[in-house]
Amino acid sequence: MRCNFKRTLNPSPSGVTLNMHRLSFAKIHFISNDIAEVVVDNNIEITIEMIEEFDDFLSSCEHSYLGILINRIHSYSYAFEAKFCAYSHHKMKAIALVYYSAQCRQCTQEILDLRFMDELNVKMFAGIELGWQQALNWLQQELCVQSDFCKDE
Repeated sequence: MRCNFKRTLNPSPSGVTLNMHRLSFAKIHFISNDIAEVVVDNNIEITIEMIEEFDDFLSSCEHSYLGILINRIHSYSYAFEAKFCAYSHHKMKAIALVYYSAQCRQCTQEILDLRFMDELNVKMFAGIELGWQQALNWLQQELCVQSDFCKDE
């Protein structure tokens, strides 16, 4: 996979090399060929320019579609204008959001409420209830359904 952004290859504790990317406000690493985990930096406000930077990153990737796992381990907010652009890139077929506080959940729900007409494919998972693994499983299932590559056995 080629993406035209700063990339580092870091070994995980298991020795597997992770494909890591750094944006001005977040880290992205590909969990699989079609699923990227996004971790936004702590205590920032996501602006429309940051949304555009993320969209440019997605456009530069050679994938036709992606599942995005947003791991909200940090606290951050969205500028009002950014709420209307978040989660909109055409390559994002499914978005799983893992939250760790009621405040993070509420922030995301507010965006989804504003964007209800867009019928975004977003699902939230509680991180304290094994949400990260549930989010990954859901993304894999959603991508399988949308790609028509998986068959019922």
